[in-house]
Amino acid sequence: MDKTVPLPVLRLFVLGLVFWVIAMLIFRLFGQVLLVPGDTFRTVLLFAAVFPLMYVLMNAVLSAQRLAGKDRVVGATWLLAPGLLLDGLVSVPFFGLVFPNMAVSAASLFGALMCAGYATGFLVSLLPSWKRLQQAAPRTTRLS
Repeated sequence: MDKTVPLPVLRLFVLGLVFWVIAMLIFRLFGQVLLVPGDTFRTVLLFAAVFPLMYVLMNAVLSAQRLAGKDRVVGATWLLAPGLLLDGLVSVPFFGLVFPNMAVSAASLFGALMCAGYATGFLVSLLPSWKRLQQAAPRTTRLS
């Protein structure tokens, strides 16, 4: 009897699509404030925020789906694929049309930010699940 749990592929793909739409709405509404070419401080701050945000988001989703081991990587692939495809086919090539609120010179920053986010998502999926990290943590005893 096979006791493996099937991957929630469709659920992860749709969730990835929902996350992509939310991210695009954020940049469509606030992109002119978030990505300002020439504002190094703001750019560094935004890029720095991507790593903890993706770490928390990916761990939350993958843990909620009870994915562990190699299933985390497969799950992350299904979760990140919609955004990768849509950014590559729509957001970046047609940046000026998709984001008329942003300077066209911000397109390279946007593309780099998306790459950093997707790469972080895949790297997080390679880490052990939070539960396994907690179990593996050394326990100290307190001497009275």
